[in-house]
Amino acid sequence: MIFLCRVFTLSIVAFAASFVYAATWTTIDVPGATHTLVCGIDSAGDLVGGYGDGTSTHGFVLSGGIYTTIDVPGALGTVVYGINDLGQIVGSAKKGGTFFGFVFDGVNFTEFSYPGSDDTFGFGINNAGQVVGQYSENGHEHGFEWDKGIFTNLDVPNSGWNAATGIDNQSRTFGTTTPLNTQELDIFIRSPQGDFRIINIGTNVVTRGVNDHKVLVGATAEAFKFNIKTKTLVTMEFPHVGSHTTSCMGINNSGVIVGFYKHDKKLHGFVRTPN
Repeated sequence: MIFLCRVFTLSIVAFAASFVYAATWTTIDVPGATHTLVCGIDSAGDLVGGYGDGTSTHGFVLSGGIYTTIDVPGALGTVVYGINDLGQIVGSAKKGGTFFGFVFDGVNFTEFSYPGSDDTFGFGINNAGQVVGQYSENGHEHGFEWDKGIFTNLDVPNSGWNAATGIDNQSRTFGTTTPLNTQELDIFIRSPQGDFRIINIGTNVVTRGVNDHKVLVGATAEAFKFNIKTKTLVTMEFPHVGSHTTSCMGINNSGVIVGFYKHDKKLHGFVRTPN
């Protein structure tokens, strides 16, 4: 199954935190879909993600109220994870039992796999076309950047599990890392010069999207956004009776958050607009 997010037990949070509903939440369901995931959003508010139709998984773009299905030719399933302000999208698809990443510019699909990897997932893309993601090799997970056909490993030194999940327009890369010989999941930031910074917020986190203001979204035991500048953690849950398992997947520079939640045994996408 394509990697979406992981949820871990919440421990004591060492930063300022709050639980809020003060926003407008809108459910996004692709017409006729069995489930919908919204994974990314650009500055114009265009959405990308994935949906199921009972037989396969497809990517989609929602722009101007119009849904466009995205299927990599020959793939068994497709999910779109990110979009930049030029309309380029990044995602992952599966052929012959193997996952690979792709970029689609509206005309052409460019497929990529980290050399020697078992599976490759493309998660984020910035306006320069730089892509970040995760690849697996012999049971180990690694982060990477893919820039104009050139791969760079993004594993944090002295770490185990890694995933690069977002890249902003200053070419700063963000993701999740596990320090060696621990079960801890921390945030990492990698500068364009290759320097790593590790942030432990007192609870295991899996990062997803990021904007140019250093605001991350993702999941702990609850969906969250974390402002790296102010060290403020905000947790959230879709405000619908009976909904649960909310996951934040993307955020744009206006602070609009997208993701998905579960209700009536079905996954629904959402858009959360700050008031």
